[in-house]
Amino acid sequence: MILVMPLIKLAEGVGAIKIQCLPEFDDYFCRISEDPLLLVKLWRKENAKCVHIVDTDSFERNNNYLNSTAAVYIAESVDIPIEFSSEFSDIEECRALLNSGIYRIVLNELTIVDPINVRKLVEEFTPSRVAFLCKLVQGMVYFPISNLYYNISDYLKLIKSFGGDRIIFHDETSLLKNEDYSFNLIEQIGKTFGIKITLYEGISSSKSLIELKNLNTQYIDSAILGIPLYQNIFPCQNIWREAESQKISLFLED
Repeated sequence: MILVMPLIKLAEGVGAIKIQCLPEFDDYFCRISEDPLLLVKLWRKENAKCVHIVDTDSFERNNNYLNSTAAVYIAESVDIPIEFSSEFSDIEECRALLNSGIYRIVLNELTIVDPINVRKLVEEFTPSRVAFLCKLVQGMVYFPISNLYYNISDYLKLIKSFGGDRIIFHDETSLLKNEDYSFNLIEQIGKTFGIKITLYEGISSSKSLIELKNLNTQYIDSAILGIPLYQNIFPCQNIWREAESQKISLFLED
């Protein structure tokens, strides 16, 4: 079974991806799309078991206070695990978020900048609550702040040395070309290194999601979906949107 996690991108505390809908429902879904708490409630009502939040401001090296505050508020307000991906400034920021109720954080640059404290963080909070972004650019793991490229094999060995056991696999080249991921190849990476894998996007249709489920993978256990969900490409989504638009108070009553 593949766990599907809706993606929420936050910019200055506001949702940055708009749900597509019929013109007559546009105002309603604009409001839902921009309010991260209402958006999480929407995905929760559509049976999401976990939500992946990306702090876009931190990756653009801007102040991320509003995004971090919004993520913590969501974690306190809804009964659903929150996975939070950010370019964390230091280990103390990570520790504070994990203690605040965020279920899992996803590390990136800190992995190579502060390996000693990353190892301590994994030991303190367990590998299930600390994952690692594996963002590939032209086949190499890229860290933009340090401007460093790592061979994926070396990077995964580093993660394993921390006691880490999960990566978020993000292939920028495939996504820019609108190509689906090669699930068999990614499964082989998981098998080789004994690591759990969450896919970041790379699934463009219900057909490719079914293909992934039919793979009977042992290592790819979850997928983060953004644009396909917001564009309602999956069966029944358009019906849900119309039904939801008739109940404007739906998300305010909980």
